Amino acid sequence: MAADNLKAGVAFNTHEPFIYRREKVSEDSVAKVAEIVCQTLNQSGVEAALIPLQRSMFNFLRKIKELNVQVVVNLCEGFFGNPQWESNVAAVMEVLHIPFTGNGARTLAVCQDKHQAKAILSSFNLPVAPSQL
Repeated sequence: MAADNLKAGVAFNTHEPFIYRREKVSEDSVAKVAEIVCQTLNQSGVEAALIPLQRSMFNFLRKIKELNVQVVVNLCEGFFGNPQWESNVAAVMEVLHIPFTGNGARTLAVCQDKHQAKAILSSFNLPVAPSQL
């Protein structure tokens, strides 16, 4: 498929004021990156649109359907101000067969669990820093 026929959505989570204030800087940064990615895709001949993930997963999915995108560039780093829910965004897209960039839900979940990630690395005889659970 040629780039000029491709429709992409650039998904990113937005800041939720008064919920998780500590995530504001991170989420504002991701919003800026999403704008740059969207602009770059459009300049490259890919029809791209921003898809902010705010308080409603239903609205997010509705926007993906309305835009009729073939792929979602997943820049989401959490949901509803909670970075631990990053894998859930990927999981929803996996279950609904929405093609997206980045890691799948299981990989994201493992990376959020330091103990589990270290256990996996250790099982392949890779060095890890000592820690306690």
